Amino acid sequence: MIKSLKRRDVLRALGTSLSLAPFIPLLDREAEAQAGQFPVRYIQFFSPLGTWLDHWRPQGGESDFTLSQILAPLEPMKKYLTILDGVQQSSGGGMPPHEEGTACSFSANFIRSPLSDRGPAKDDPKVSGRGQSLDQYFATRLAGQTPFKQLNLGVTPNTDGRIGGDCYCSVNDWYPIPTEDDPSAAFQRLFTGLPTPIGSPTQDPAAIARKLAEEKSILDLVGADLTDLRGKVGSSEYQKIDQHLAHLRALELRLTGGANGNAPTKEGCAAPPKGSTLDFKSFDNQPMLLKAQMDNAVAALSCDLTRSVVLQLGRGGSDATYPWLGLNNNHHGWTHSSPGDPGMVASATKFSTWCAEQLLYLLQQLASVKEGDGTLLDHTVLLWSSEVAEGESHSYNNMPYVIAGGAGGAFPTGRYLKYKNTRSNRLFVSMCHAMGFPEVEYYGDTDAGDFGKGPLPGLS
Repeated sequence: MIKSLKRRDVLRALGTSLSLAPFIPLLDREAEAQAGQFPVRYIQFFSPLGTWLDHWRPQGGESDFTLSQILAPLEPMKKYLTILDGVQQSSGGGMPPHEEGTACSFSANFIRSPLSDRGPAKDDPKVSGRGQSLDQYFATRLAGQTPFKQLNLGVTPNTDGRIGGDCYCSVNDWYPIPTEDDPSAAFQRLFTGLPTPIGSPTQDPAAIARKLAEEKSILDLVGADLTDLRGKVGSSEYQKIDQHLAHLRALELRLTGGANGNAPTKEGCAAPPKGSTLDFKSFDNQPMLLKAQMDNAVAALSCDLTRSVVLQLGRGGSDATYPWLGLNNNHHGWTHSSPGDPGMVASATKFSTWCAEQLLYLLQQLASVKEGDGTLLDHTVLLWSSEVAEGESHSYNNMPYVIAGGAGGAFPTGRYLKYKNTRSNRLFVSMCHAMGFPEVEYYGDTDAGDFGKGPLPGLS
């Protein structure tokens, strides 16, 4: 079975170029399908400055609930949702709320700073995920199983110094990890082997543009090898590679502006001129950038290049504007207008609803990838949250946690669960169990057993 061999050995045995290395995990998936099992993948989705809870909270009971105004775009994927109301984010204290909240949003860890020496469980061996957000913890536990331990993809065009400056939701060794904000650089790294690691400071955009102009299409370069591979694998395996190539071709054209690169790709947005890469520092380009990063993520997960992905839309305390929504003022600024100001409520609702629309696209893309009798979405667990519950109050209570995906059957979906005074540590234990680590009982150095033992009650 191909899964028992290293990918390099598979290529050598097939007499095939190493340029096809990114596509060999597809054959691994075929072997897993024959064995009747697929790995569970994890996606960490972050949007900034919370929401407006009165317009976010569903109505009804656990299984007979109605989605709210903000979450209504997700109705086509309602059966894959688990909405959590009343979970309190665990945080360290002593840092500004946006910096602290972003780092703690998926970690439940104190963050290193002059004001904090980390949490009470920082040296406690029974606690998992000390100093790590979930994406980094899973990357560590799954190391060696995929070409990339983790992808840290962002759309974070902030430019100011403090608010948003270091507000990243991926944390390792008690420090926030910057995102890769250029989808072209991420694509190049994933599928052509450029040396810039995903999540490190991006390459010079001009250098990437020159490289794209100098080279033929990435897929043209491996076309001969793929043709040769056609005669060496079964028809079902090659069909999967063919389908994946079509997806990659469309993504590459969108990133480089080729083949109708000027045609609108989303209402209110236009692709950049032919031959150019997306300006990832532009607020105007955020819809296209996010879609490209989502496409990168789906391609990487479907090709089994990684099993842990971060998609971060804006840094905590974001100073972004959203011109396509008519929100032309600083995001962080308008959350601090007069308490309950109708304009602020309307803006927060509009932005959060747009985020739900983008999440719908991601879930639909995951659902389009077939895996055995199910889909990639069936074998994915996605956790969506923010650094605060509402930007106006900076509160960590009633965090807007949404779980999406089948999680490999780890827990039933299509539910609305209500909690009271329950900490996020226990939610993170549940995420660990869904990812195949049932031995985890405590998570994050804020815990030390203070918030109960084991997973979130009622989720599994």
